[in-house]
Formats: sequence, structure tokens, C-alpha cells
Amino acid sequence: MSSVIPAFGVVVSCGLFSSALPATLRARKTGVLHQDPTPSVVTLISCLLWVLYASMIGDLWIFSGSGFGVIVNSFNTCIAMRLAGSKQTSQRIEAIFCIGVSVLAASTMLLASPTVILDFGIRVRVVSAMCMAICLVMFASPLVQAWQAFSSGDASRINIILTTMQLLNGVLWTSYGLSQGDMTLIVPNGAAILLAFINLLVKLYLLRRELAAPSGPRQDHPIKALLEEATTSGRFVTLRSIWFPGCHLCVPGGEANLDAEQQNEFKNVRGDQLPSALQVVPTGGHNEVYLRTVDGLFLQLRPQLAITPDSSGVQPSQFSVVAAYCADPGPEGRFVPVHAPAVEAEESAFGIGLHRNFGEDSVGFYNPTHGVFIRLNEKGWFDSSPRCFVDTTAQGSPTSRMPVGWTWERFVVQAALSGEVIGLEPSSIGARRRRATSKENADEVPKPSSDPLSL
Repeated sequence: MSSVIPAFGVVVSCGLFSSALPATLRARKTGVLHQDPTPSVVTLISCLLWVLYASMIGDLWIFSGSGFGVIVNSFNTCIAMRLAGSKQTSQRIEAIFCIGVSVLAASTMLLASPTVILDFGIRVRVVSAMCMAICLVMFASPLVQAWQAFSSGDASRINIILTTMQLLNGVLWTSYGLSQGDMTLIVPNGAAILLAFINLLVKLYLLRRELAAPSGPRQDHPIKALLEEATTSGRFVTLRSIWFPGCHLCVPGGEANLDAEQQNEFKNVRGDQLPSALQVVPTGGHNEVYLRTVDGLFLQLRPQLAITPDSSGVQPSQFSVVAAYCADPGPEGRFVPVHAPAVEAEESAFGIGLHRNFGEDSVGFYNPTHGVFIRLNEKGWFDSSPRCFVDTTAQGSPTSRMPVGWTWERFVVQAALSGEVIGLEPSSIGARRRRATSKENADEVPKPSSDPLSL
């Protein structure tokens, strides 16, 4: 029986290490990195330290579990280094990897042999402290995950299967550590039990709150109805991000300069608590619309020619989203609303069907010319998603949906209220409209049929 607990611990550890493999294999196939690679690099360094510790104390069980982690996370790190299109991401991965390997090499020389420190017990305790320290640093991720889920009320941020496996893994290795009297196993795995238990409590609390919420008759995707009404009536709307609570699409700066010689100027679009009012203008194409601000600026995609501080460090983008004054936004300004339900099915790391609950229906805006969605990146600026294919002519089919698991591209459309959004103050709308109207060609861009100021 003494070998049953560590054997199960090795199996569960291997399952946890393998949880990131599907995303890595998908990135390797598509050539696009869809997640932050930093955890894989840190986990690789951690596993190498545990392999060193296991070698020094002669523990085959610790060596087996950590050795598998080295193999998997070496693969994940190599793929991340190859596909990291962002200079910032590449530099971060290289810095963590080089520093970690250098510390590990120095530790092997100083602690694995009596060259510098003669006392074997001291050497083991130093490696033990390093293993515990890096594990405790890695536990910051579950804490952040639990806080984000609790503050946003989104239970889907916590994967109950992985969290349960983390809890089981902590229990198994803590039990083994107690049987061996090894504090190096007891301390970090005891902390893992506590954090996994907190995540499970948050998950169950949020699920219970969702079940207790009153349920009445539900419209068939109310955002779709609001968009259709806004397109025909000219009603102003705002876009709120699903994934970044409280962030709306915002065109920064004051009133647009509509002088003829400055019509080619544009503003980068960012996320902010104060939204900008947008008008949904039909293009005449199949389900395509323009998005126009009160000032007459149209949202467009512009190529990102260089990496800037506003560029995503997690997933590089080919295009920025800008607001430009122009008579014809062109194909770069044409978007197709792709409606997404509040709950979608997705496949977990272990092939188990899960349901991801975003809490409310949403919509993405897809540019068919470039094959990308507009999105709000982690830096708080709007850019584009990786290229994907969405069949905008086949409504309801699997090919007409947003890719499963995408979050930055999801927005909630809300009716704009005067005085609560940028550019919708009644005293200033009339002057801006008169200036914009005097410079636009009414035949270039289709206008809504009714007064866009009637909210």
C-alpha cells in the first residue's frame, strides 16, 4: 500500500501536465498561439528543480511525475518560442527560460556535488527551499483566477474538472509527504489543496447563484433584435466587452476635426469605462454594416506595421482598429455581426464536453475581407483576432459561428443613453452633425431611414 498513493499521484500529475497539450497542438497546426506561454516556461523550470531534488534524495516517484512534466513543458515551450510573433512575448519567454536554466545549472554545480558545500543535508535543504519557493510563486495563478471569477460572477472562468484534479493531486502528494516526513512535499501541496478548495467553493457558489436567479421567458438572442432595430432606426448603441468587465469601446480624444485636408487622420480605438456612441449603418451587402460614431468617424482595420506598447503581448495582431473620417469606409470598414449565445459547448483538455457560461448573450464583429474579428486585447486597445473562416451566408451552421473559446472578441450591444456616453450630449450633437453632413456625400454611404438622434 505504501506505493499506491504516490503511484496515483504520478498519474494525476501527468494528467495535469497534459492539460495544456491540446491547445499547444492546435497552435502548432494553425501556426497561431492562442494562450499566454509564460506558465509553461515557469512549469518547466519548476519540474527541472523537482527532478534535481528527486535525484538527490533518490525518490523515483517524484522523479517520474516531474520527469513527465519536463517532457511536456519542453514541447510547449519550444512551440511557444517558435510561434511567439510578439517581440515582447518572445523576450519574456527567453528571459524566464535563460534565467531559470542558468539558476538550475548553477544549483546543480553547487548543490548536487560536494564541490562547494560539503554537508549533504544543507545541499538538500537548499534545493528543497527552491522547489517550495517556485511552487508558491506558481500558485498566484489560481488565486487570480478565483478572484476574477468571483468579481465578475462568471463561473466559467474556473474549470471544475481541472480544479478537482488539482485538489486530488495535492491530497495525494501531501499524504505521501506525511508518510515520508518530507516538508518539501507537504508545504507546497498543502497550499495547493487550500487554493483548489477555494476555487471549488467559488465555482459552486456562483453556480448556485445562477440556479437561484429567477428565470422567465427568454427572447431569442435579444442583442440580435436590438442590432436589427438600431440598423433600421439609426438608434445609437454602445459596445461592452464580455471578458473585461466595465470596458467599453471608446474613441479617445475630443471632437473630430472634419476639415477636408485632415480627412485621412484617424484615432486608435481603446477600451474605457466611458463608452462612445456608435451608429450601425447598413452597407447594402449581405448582413454587412458600418460602425460610425456621432462625429462621423467610421471604424476600420489598419495594418499594424510595427509592435507598439499597445500591441498584445499574448497574441500578436495584424491589424489595429481605428476610427477614421472618410466618405467610404471601404472593405476595411465592413463588418458582419456574428451572434454568440451566453452558453456554449467546448471540449476540455481531456476530451470531456463542458459548457462555458459567459453570463449573457454577445456578438462579434467579423470583417470578411481579412477574415478577422475586432477584439479588445489585454493592453486595453482594440485590434484584430487571428484569421479564421466564418461563413456569413450560412446562418445557424457550425461554420457561421465564432470559434469556440474566444473571449476577447465578444461584446454586448446596449442602447446608448444621452449624457452617459461620449459624443451624445444633446447640446453638441447638432453642431457636429451639421459639419459632418456638409462634408459627406449622401450617396457614398447608406444612411439610416430615420433620425439617428431619436433615442
